[in-house]
Amino acid sequence: MLKIIFTILLIAMPLAAAEFSVKVTTTPVPKDVSAAVKKTLGKDCIQLSIGGKPWLEFWLRAPLPLKAKPAKPEKALDALATATLMGVVRIHKSGRDYRDDDLYKGVFTMRYGKIPGDGNHLGATDYPYFAVLIPATKDPKLDTYKTFKTMTKASLMETASEHPMILSLRPAKKAAAQPTIIEPAPEHRSILLAASGALKDAKTAIPIPLQVVFEGVGEQ
Repeated sequence: MLKIIFTILLIAMPLAAAEFSVKVTTTPVPKDVSAAVKKTLGKDCIQLSIGGKPWLEFWLRAPLPLKAKPAKPEKALDALATATLMGVVRIHKSGRDYRDDDLYKGVFTMRYGKIPGDGNHLGATDYPYFAVLIPATKDPKLDTYKTFKTMTKASLMETASEHPMILSLRPAKKAAAQPTIIEPAPEHRSILLAASGALKDAKTAIPIPLQVVFEGVGEQ
């Protein structure tokens, strides 16, 4: 059975002394999310807390639509089409994203993207993958945004910086039965968890372990 893994990289808050915990809950999807989007999400909420208080909550799309069968786990992100709806995230407290730009409090859809190979982002991160955050109220359909330009523009309109709000994505190799906090790299911490994906018209889901990095920042 093929296993696919990717990593969502978050943020740079001064969290070194914070006590983190992660768990699966049945917290309902926020009301800001449209019925069309909500219908695609799994029942579980992955909740990351700081000092016992929820900070980040994820509802992942189940299954994630794949445009091709990945050759191996490390290539899983390349099997997603640009602007694919990946899920929903609720941010309970504002922070900083992987670029050290503002990560605002609110409810957002997550859409898949890849850093353009235009030479303007060299060295920014080890991997070119990311999720663009768009206010859920402005992204009511599965195909509200179909291109890199339209989804990044929608996110950019909500920020005070010159870049959209993002969660940087990073491939990984191993899954976990239950969400677990790990250290995938120096000065990074992440949640290792599982999701699923599927090819078009396929009846069998493909397990997709995810690694959500909630502490770390890229080169500026």
